[in-house]
Amino acid sequence: MQEKAAEVEKRDRAKPKRQGKLINVNEATFEQLRDLGMSVTQATRVIAYRERQDGFESLDDLDSVPGFPKAMMAELKESLTT
Repeated sequence: MQEKAAEVEKRDRAKPKRQGKLINVNEATFEQLRDLGMSVTQATRVIAYRERQDGFESLDDLDSVPGFPKAMMAELKESLTT
């Protein structure tokens, strides 16, 4: 069965965007995090956690940030570095 164009667009928009180079989670702007597919709330939580903890030592520290489904976090980690 063919997917409707609107359904395909919605599905593609919901997925984090894999970019050519990795984004450093300790330097990422709000807009860069949003471009990866994070919601406003998720991007704000990552930045707030980063500021409270004086940065992320490893990508596994992202697991401490609330509000991310495990599958989404796994995809995000593929686009990020520390």
